[in-house]
Amino acid sequence: MNLKYHIEHIVDHIYNFVYWLERGKTPIQETRKVKPPICKKIGEFGLAEIIECQKGMSEYQKVVFMHQYNSVKIDRDFALILSILFGYLGIDRFFIEDVFAGLLKCLTLGLLGAWWIIDWFLIRGRVDEYNRERANEIKLAIKASN
Repeated sequence: MNLKYHIEHIVDHIYNFVYWLERGKTPIQETRKVKPPICKKIGEFGLAEIIECQKGMSEYQKVVFMHQYNSVKIDRDFALILSILFGYLGIDRFFIEDVFAGLLKCLTLGLLGAWWIIDWFLIRGRVDEYNRERANEIKLAIKASN
């Protein structure tokens, strides 16, 4: 086992701890209410996943979906820049509407820098989750309007 594997393993544990801390629920409580995702998770939320989300939509619905999605999506690189420059104040978490984590980071100065540095590696994935959730909400709204 190399050092990179151990560091990634530790970061995963910290990320999982923060994930459950933010939601105020245990993993067992969370899994009881799991809904199947509408948009299939492919990795980075990009064009392939957007196309997967749009399956079964008419051309008009696809245009509406893209218009609404483009108005709410967050750029991964901009979030990373925010995280590097102002992450110790929680600005990156406020930007992705994660208010509890943003306040916690602000009050603890990014857990004295540790959470700040960890978020440099995790914020792009969190932005993908945010964008995926917005795409799912938009798709549900479009389906409900029919």
